[in-house]
Amino acid sequence: TIAHICENLVFIYLGLGFFAYRNYYSFISAPGIIYLILIIIMARFISIYLLSFFANIGRTNNYLDNKKQFFLVYAGVRGSMSYALAIKSDT
Repeated sequence: TIAHICENLVFIYLGLGFFAYRNYYSFISAPGIIYLILIIIMARFISIYLLSFFANIGRTNNYLDNKKQFFLVYAGVRGSMSYALAIKSDT
């Protein structure tokens, strides 16, 4: 579909952009990459659990329990995962 083609084009563009500039990424080191990955994972946990807490206030149905919240963290909340969950929803 068009959505898959657009998503693939975005990733191709990102991949080509990484190799298009010489020595642009030479300042990145292994500890820096590990540090950034840890920050991204912590930010994902904080944002999902905090926003889920606020989304669950006043809800009686469609409550986001801990299992669903962890799934959102693990899945990375990519566009395709959000799209698949939206299609699966009955409402």
